[in-house]
Amino acid sequence: MESHAPDKTECVHEHSSTVQPQATEGIIVDNPASSEEPPLGQRVRRMTEKGQEQHDEQVIKVAHRFSVCYEKWKDATKEANQALSGKCSDDLLDGQITKVRNTSRSLNDVYDDWKPP
Repeated sequence: MESHAPDKTECVHEHSSTVQPQATEGIIVDNPASSEEPPLGQRVRRMTEKGQEQHDEQVIKVAHRFSVCYEKWKDATKEANQALSGKCSDDLLDGQITKVRNTSRSLNDVYDDWKPP
């Protein structure tokens, strides 16, 4: 008739396995499947399921905006190339430069939103 009382290490181990780390939105771990443990005093941060869904939706929206802006930029550059293939006036040249710069700027802005921090 032995009663088995858990020793201190079992209690600590059981307690630590029931503690759930809080997830934070917006922090992405490069390799969450790695077997390396984080440095002492730090923990691996992961997004919650809801946070991951919202992040994925945002990425899809920004990727679509990028595609649209990229197509506008391509059209503007093709139009400028065709318009400037021969002799052109300074006004036409300035207009084409402005159009290409504006579409390029909006494309870069969307890219900055899309790329990871």
